[in-house]
Amino acid sequence: MVASIAVGIWAGLTMMSFSYGMYQGHIRNVILYQLSHLQLHHPDFRSEMDVVDTLPNARDLELSIRKLPEVKATTSRCISRAMLVGASGSAGIMVNGVVPGDERLVTELDSLLVAGSYFQDASKKELIIGSKLADKLHVKPGSKLVVMMQDANGEMVSGAFRIKGVFRTRNSEFDESSVFVPIGKLREMASLEGHAHEIAVLLHDGGGLLDVQRKIKSIASDAEVLNWMELSPELDLVVNSFDTYMYIFMGIILAALMFGVVNTMLMAVLERQREIGMLMAIGMNRTRVFLMIMMETAWLAFVGGPIGILLGHMTILWFGTHGVDLSQYSEALSMYGFSNIIYFELDSGLYLPILIMTLVVTMLSAVYPAAKAVSLDPARAIRKI
Repeated sequence: MVASIAVGIWAGLTMMSFSYGMYQGHIRNVILYQLSHLQLHHPDFRSEMDVVDTLPNARDLELSIRKLPEVKATTSRCISRAMLVGASGSAGIMVNGVVPGDERLVTELDSLLVAGSYFQDASKKELIIGSKLADKLHVKPGSKLVVMMQDANGEMVSGAFRIKGVFRTRNSEFDESSVFVPIGKLREMASLEGHAHEIAVLLHDGGGLLDVQRKIKSIASDAEVLNWMELSPELDLVVNSFDTYMYIFMGIILAALMFGVVNTMLMAVLERQREIGMLMAIGMNRTRVFLMIMMETAWLAFVGGPIGILLGHMTILWFGTHGVDLSQYSEALSMYGFSNIIYFELDSGLYLPILIMTLVVTMLSAVYPAAKAVSLDPARAIRKI
């Protein structure tokens, strides 16, 4: 029974740390490669996606934000819905005009390239395309594509771009709908000289996120300032509800163990009826008999619980360093934005609540066997063979 409790807790901790590590890795990927910690927009831009909803004085605003000590890097972007047309087909996309040097500091776009190379001359009409989109349009570095979009005057404009590189993130949906071009070329097409739709802010440490958000709001009072949790509420929901999932998951495991504890202690009582009857006959009162069974059961939790937690902690430390390679499932994982290698993570502050849950469940399991023991008739129990 001690082994069952230890293995049950170990299995629970291992599965929870795997799930938590998977989602934490996904969140880090989203922050680093897509959202950053904070984004600034015109208040109407995200709802309307109108090309004229730009940030006034975007460059001065960005320079002011960079002065904050918590800020690691910033970048300005022009963003527009567009149609990408090639010889083999077309696709609706989101075209991102970026400052090449700043973008590589915020999203490490250059490190995501799987073919071709990064922007080297921002004066050329070049683009970097997602791998899924490149496969869909049957193009490669050097191929020419036409970007069609609406400019600030409401006119349809188009421009021919040559593919400079192909990138791949952990999110296949993003790869299939996004392209990057030098910001000057997109501004030229959209008649938005000097304007920007978005400023992305990457922090040294996300721990002071809300404080930095308040500081930036005081600097950019006319802009909408959102953190990654507000930009992606579904990820925020996962983070905030994980503790609840943990308690439910461990509750299911402990409920299963509860039946084992009841069975073990009930058998211990039934097999020792003669001994228990003898103790009661020589003067041991029923309260002490009850407490004896409860203490024996508590011993199972006090021994099995710490062993299970120790095994779980060692497993988390090992796989937190070496990870679990799931490359054979990379296609399916990328559909949901998960990495190929999962590194286990779990807050060590959860160990004590799990140990307390184990003790409570074990003690509840002992109530029926203990009640069975104190209900024995000493005279009849002594005669049991």
